[in-house]
Amino acid sequence: MSNDSFNSDYIKKKHIQNNDKKLNEINNNKKRNSFYNNNFRQYTLLEHYSEIRLRLIYCLLVYSVFFITVYYFINDVYHFIFLQISSKNSIKLLATDISELFSSYITLSHRISLLIISPFIFWQIYLFCAPGLYYREKKIATLSLLFFCLLAICGGSTAYFLVIPASWKFFTSFSLSKVREIDVILTPKLINFISFYLDIITGFVWSFQLPLLIGILCVSKIISISTLRLWRRYFIVISFIFAAIITPPDVISQVSVAIPLIIIYELMIFFCSFFLKD
Repeated sequence: MSNDSFNSDYIKKKHIQNNDKKLNEINNNKKRNSFYNNNFRQYTLLEHYSEIRLRLIYCLLVYSVFFITVYYFINDVYHFIFLQISSKNSIKLLATDISELFSSYITLSHRISLLIISPFIFWQIYLFCAPGLYYREKKIATLSLLFFCLLAICGGSTAYFLVIPASWKFFTSFSLSKVREIDVILTPKLINFISFYLDIITGFVWSFQLPLLIGILCVSKIISISTLRLWRRYFIVISFIFAAIITPPDVISQVSVAIPLIIIYELMIFFCSFFLKD
């Protein structure tokens, strides 16, 4: 009887030790996955409100700094804008309102500042959401922010060096034609040209974020690779609709956005099928 009681006590001790090991592993995982390693807690509504206000203040301060900087160097910004399209021919723009030049300064400074600080805005959103994310989700968010900056630079460079000069050359070529022996000279308004220019830049910057979005959805197991293949025909239609919305109303700009989107979509299907399992 004594041996049986000894064996039962020994089994109980081993069972308790195994349970303690499992509990320790669970606690270690929670500590590792939590934002605060030792004092993970839930935030109150007032604390969330204070955190949002703090992030908004940071964004407004950074935006103000870049807005003032861009406005101070506005002449250099204009020179940079016209550099790619005025290398061979002189450009004449028309200002019909007394405040149009000032309005173009404000518009240009505002939109360029927003484009520049967009990674910082997303970083502040990440810092606000970070306490509720696991370690794997934080890693995905950090890598996504890096890829966002890289793809934004690629999209803006494509628009600046390729699309805008091609669009300008195409549209200005019509000013050399004659309609019943009447010379047609193109003299666009300054504010319209600035809007046209910035719409193309902004459209390409955001459209080049498509592979990042698809990659996040695939890594998060929200969509599968077979679903991407199934949606291919719908995506082609959506690409042209999206391009028509974000670009100026001309065929060249729309095709210049839609075709790269379709190519990027096919490349993302290839890379996701290569690195991820369906």
